[in-house]
Amino acid sequence: MQSLSSLLGSEAWISYFSQTDEKYKELPVYCLMTQRYGATLNTPRITTVYQENTDAKSQVDMLQFMKGFNVKLCYYYEYGVKEDIEFIRNLFPQTENIAIISDNSYAGLSQMKYVENEIAEHFPDLQIIHIDGRTMDMAQARQAMKNLPERTAAMLCVWRYDSKKVTHISNAEYVFKLANNLPVFSLTGSGQLKNPSGSESLRPTGQEDRRQTRLLLLSQ
Repeated sequence: MQSLSSLLGSEAWISYFSQTDEKYKELPVYCLMTQRYGATLNTPRITTVYQENTDAKSQVDMLQFMKGFNVKLCYYYEYGVKEDIEFIRNLFPQTENIAIISDNSYAGLSQMKYVENEIAEHFPDLQIIHIDGRTMDMAQARQAMKNLPERTAAMLCVWRYDSKKVTHISNAEYVFKLANNLPVFSLTGSGQLKNPSGSESLRPTGQEDRRQTRLLLLSQ
């Protein structure tokens, strides 16, 4: 009996979809727990996400990669960025800037690109500020958060690894929430919104989690 592997998260997915040998592409797998869209990379060493092979948005659709692989089941997330920004603007209509907080991981880069593209498409009047773990460690990111201008809301994508490759498991969310008296939102639904007074935490009305989970049964 042939074994079946489960791939958890963006890094596992993209490692699998980067395989070119048919013997690996034929292995049956479950793809679980990551966002649908991944970021492109500027290195030809990973051909599937090489910048020149993808569209101008610098992102790729993971579901398209699956067609050439033996994926039995796919469980993925689609984030409601457009709805999130509309929610932010309903609460804080003076918002002019969105600070995107993302870490030094493939998941962080993918989420950053997705948020960027959604803002560019639906809210071209908003200015994007990056707090980027590829170039900042936690202390630098915290200082950048403190220096954000007024009329800014922050969108926390994921922050597990900073530029020094230090791992942050559960404290990053609270560090960013306490670093500035500005609203902070969690893209993945794992955290809460902090209002400017810092005295109350809120979630989008009627929703505990703004992720939309999709289950795809691709073959028997």
